[in-house]
Amino acid sequence: LGWGGPEVSGGWGCGNAQERPSIQYYLKDRVNGKANIDILNEQGELIQTIPATVRRGINRVDWNLRSIPPKVAEGSTKMDGAGFTAPMVLPGKYTIKLSIKDQIFTGSVRCVHDSTNADMTEFDRRLVYDKAMELQSMYKQLAVLIDSITRLQKQLKSDSIVYKKSKQNQQYFAELEKIRSELLATKQTSMFADEEKLREKLSSLYGTFCSMESRPNTLQLKAIEDLKTELQTQIKAFNQVRAPLRGSGIY
Repeated sequence: LGWGGPEVSGGWGCGNAQERPSIQYYLKDRVNGKANIDILNEQGELIQTIPATVRRGINRVDWNLRSIPPKVAEGSTKMDGAGFTAPMVLPGKYTIKLSIKDQIFTGSVRCVHDSTNADMTEFDRRLVYDKAMELQSMYKQLAVLIDSITRLQKQLKSDSIVYKKSKQNQQYFAELEKIRSELLATKQTSMFADEEKLREKLSSLYGTFCSMESRPNTLQLKAIEDLKTELQTQIKAFNQVRAPLRGSGIY
């Protein structure tokens, strides 16, 4: 329900309880300029920055209880949802810093584990978080690898005349493209049937762990190790192709 009030047939209806914590603050006058809210953990590390509203009166900004999503590498034929999500934060105290012009206002919020969840203990939640962050780290490595390949390919083709005459450069480009095609989808057959390469597999598993509300099973944990092995294989292949280019002036 999106409202609160009596039912015609009797009883009372109202909206569902809010799932996200609200950060509320009062401004006497409208502020000209930007305002931000920084969320920091107990170690003082930045978890997320949220644009804040600057209207006169009571302002409310919701925090989704998550950190900053990873960067998505360019060049795929498919959209990637990994760039829109991040693991849910662990239970603990988080500092809220509201920055308006040259002033900073500080508050805090405490996140607690839902002890009524019979499918997930606090130990399980920490395991899910650690594995989600491990997948995020792998995803970031993958993005750096893809960007490095793309940059190197552009350098190989920067002089079109030299590239057309150089069989060696063309071979390097083809070898790099072979690796890139193993890292992410480069061909689109239809809206519903596309390639599923390393990035798509990693993104899918990462999304699963980010939304998980139960203990991960053995197959899901093994899938992380399999993807880690596959990623290291492609990094090794890239380093082998890149090695001869280091002293060539191309890389």
